Order: sequence, then C-alpha cells, then structure tokens
Amino acid sequence: MHERLKAFVNRVLSKRPDGNRPKPLLVLQDTLSGVRIVLEPDLPADSYRQLLSFDLSTVRHGPLHYDLHRRRWRSELDEQPSTPVGSRTDRAAEPGTGGGPLPHV
Repeated sequence: MHERLKAFVNRVLSKRPDGNRPKPLLVLQDTLSGVRIVLEPDLPADSYRQLLSFDLSTVRHGPLHYDLHRRRWRSELDEQPSTPVGSRTDRAAEPGTGGGPLPHV
C-alpha cells in the first residue's frame, strides 16, 4: 500500500520547479482530525510506511511533515511549549513589544 501512495505522490509532484520556483508540495487533510499532511517529492519509502500507521489523533495543531534528519513524521507546532498567545510571557519574548521589565515609578 505504501508503494502505491509513494508512486501517486511522486506522479503528482513530478513537475520540477524551474530556477526561481519553490519545490512542489502536496498537502492532504485528514477529514476526521483536520490535520494537514505535507508531502514532498522523493520522500523515502519508510516515510510512507510510517504515515500509514501514524495516529493522527495525537496531533493537536499540525501540519505534519516528514523530517528527513530525524526520520520521522512531526508537527513542529505541537513541539512548541504551550504558552497562550498574547500572554505576558509570550509578549516578553517579542522584540519591540515593551515586554521587558516594568519601570519603577
């Protein structure tokens, strides 16, 4: 089964970008979880084996992409520390937002 998926993706993405165009991507979306899966050309066969057995319900944010160096599917957003957007600690890390120490009055 993974061989057919790999062949399908490679066929869809077979158009090679010319000089200034980024490489083509195919984005699939799981209908149950809503998770988006980003497929790139020439992923290894093992990535498709992993994908077909991946539990998409474990992904909170997505998108899911294959990390060639780690040899596994991952969602970078899910790996981020969960600090609510707009919270004091979140804004303190942003340059130019005035999130530094409060002045003494």
